[in-house]
Amino acid sequence: MHFRFTTTIRPVFMAIALLLSGAASHGQTTPVTVAVGPVNPMPAGAIQISRLMDVPWANLPPGSVVLVGPGNQPGPVTITSQGTAAQPITVRAALATQPPIIGSAIDFQGAAYVKLKNMVVDGSPWASVVVRRGSHHLTIDHNTLRNSDQGLSISDGAGTGHQITNNLIEGHRTGGIGIGLVNASPTDRTRIAGNLIRNNGHHGIELNASNYLVEYNTTTGNGMAIGGTSGIHLYAKDAAENSGDDNIIRYNFSYANHDRIAYDGNGIQIDQWCDRNVVENNVVWGNDGAGIIVFDASDNRVVGNTAIGNMRDPKRGLWGAGELIVSTFSPAVDRTRNNLIANNVLVSTRADVPALFVDAATNDNPNTIGPNFMSNRQGGWLLQRGTGMTRVAAELDALAGTTGNLGTAVSFMDEANPLGHGMRLQHTPPGLGVRLPGMHRDMMGGAPLKGYSLFGAYYTAPGL
Repeated sequence: MHFRFTTTIRPVFMAIALLLSGAASHGQTTPVTVAVGPVNPMPAGAIQISRLMDVPWANLPPGSVVLVGPGNQPGPVTITSQGTAAQPITVRAALATQPPIIGSAIDFQGAAYVKLKNMVVDGSPWASVVVRRGSHHLTIDHNTLRNSDQGLSISDGAGTGHQITNNLIEGHRTGGIGIGLVNASPTDRTRIAGNLIRNNGHHGIELNASNYLVEYNTTTGNGMAIGGTSGIHLYAKDAAENSGDDNIIRYNFSYANHDRIAYDGNGIQIDQWCDRNVVENNVVWGNDGAGIIVFDASDNRVVGNTAIGNMRDPKRGLWGAGELIVSTFSPAVDRTRNNLIANNVLVSTRADVPALFVDAATNDNPNTIGPNFMSNRQGGWLLQRGTGMTRVAAELDALAGTTGNLGTAVSFMDEANPLGHGMRLQHTPPGLGVRLPGMHRDMMGGAPLKGYSLFGAYYTAPGL
């Protein structure tokens, strides 16, 4: 990396060079503290610099801390620092209550073990935060990313092991979080967790990638400008592309997502050629499209989710409608097979929308449909599978091809407060669902105990 040396930044390089010239104990270089802008109080021994973009990132020793004072900072800011697992480099607001505002991208290139915390990026012509070119094991935590082309982009040969946590990501022209052809390691997954992702032009989260863990996020109001949107979208371009597989999507809220142009607006979509994913213990409601859709995808596990009041836009039924949809593009593609769709609570609030829809082209494929807990509050279809339809609970097992399906009314603890875990079942249902290998805890951390009902995102204790 080449720097333009000015009278402002030359002392910084000289100070860091002096520190690097002396080895600390155990052969490690002594970490430094860099104070950018108006930092008060100034830490003892801190190196002062006026602009974040002028920090000599490549020279920072592991364990160093960059404190950024309040106010506006120009960009883009290209971070190439290399920390270690034991001594990460931290870049954070000096005062969490007065975060600096960066007016262009924070661009990680070849960086490792760097933590970005309590920063604001507003109005970048690119993504607010870019992770690329071998960058691995970054932590992007408690930041506000807004009003840029995209929220956070992981692409262009980035590495694995990132933690994208507890960020507010809103108002971007395209998507909130976009992963472009960067597969994580199955033993060192990138984790996207605890983020509020809202009011973006396209997807809340798009995984054109494999082996990611997506949990405890809230995606809402996305799809404001671009068609084909979902709150959480798993994607592969074609059968040859190695992406969209082996992801874990759990414990998320996805609601009120839109598609103002095309026919989606789903809460969660497993799209074509996306296989072996786990979608479990999510709550999805009030989306323009389906709560959850499995579309030309194989060997996925969609279990223990709660969906209510989706398909809000009646135009979204071009290829069928349902709280949960299992379908294919056409009989010529017809690769929706070996999926497990079980233990879900599916509540339709429209007479013309089945709680669960399996299209005719998919119907003769080897998928396991059920048991599920289905309800239609307008007296419409509970299950449509191929050309068969039923409104009658007693007919569900025969049509689904599994036992233990339920078709009675569903009542929740506090339906008006889904974000406060109000979508727990108010009463113990007349069935337990099916106990599956590798079952995890539910949306609130409850264990799948003996005798509990396993329907929905929250396990239900006996005797309620």
